Amino acid sequence: QNLINNAVDASQPGQEVLVKTDADNDSWRVSVIDAGCGIPEERLDNIFTPFFTEKSNGTGLGLAVVQTVVKAHNGSIDWESQPAKGSRFTLSLPVHQWSENRLNEVCYG
Repeated sequence: QNLINNAVDASQPGQEVLVKTDADNDSWRVSVIDAGCGIPEERLDNIFTPFFTEKSNGTGLGLAVVQTVVKAHNGSIDWESQPAKGSRFTLSLPVHQWSENRLNEVCYG
């Protein structure tokens, strides 16, 4: 939700924000893509720093929380951004392979 909120905030009225998903045997991915103002290159190093924000009403915790949650699940977050062209953030999380015994243990105790 933080990524979608950021994409909407960066976009002009009427611009689309895309959410794409895909998966393979190893991971699933969610990408949030906007055609907004982009992130200036000199600020990219700080975007995951807690309390860093460019928003007048922001806390600077959104991307820091996203990164923390993704890392806690052994995932990764990739991004690309170009000023005046927009940004793409992609979350990748591993697909866990469950054995039948483990699945029965979780489901039936």
